[in-house]
Amino acid sequence: MRHFAWVVNESGNTVYTSYAAPTKKVTDYRTHVSGILARHIDPVTAPPFARVQAEVRALIKDRVVVGHALENDFDALQLRRGGGLWGLLGFRV
Repeated sequence: MRHFAWVVNESGNTVYTSYAAPTKKVTDYRTHVSGILARHIDPVTAPPFARVQAEVRALIKDRVVVGHALENDFDALQLRRGGGLWGLLGFRV
């Protein structure tokens, strides 16, 4: 499970980025791949997963989201397709 969210606009500018406190025990941070360290997702300092999920949901509501393998990102955020486009065109949440 990913413990961060990063959203960019059509120009590639970052409009949202956040780590999230894990909802389960982390046994391997895979720092060499993810860059995430224990301090990034410390439950005392990192926002709760539910807050990050809600903020991302609000940010992309009624927008077409385009990207590569978005199903993985939406699965990690536990966001479900609310209609709209799949596959190459993206998702509408």
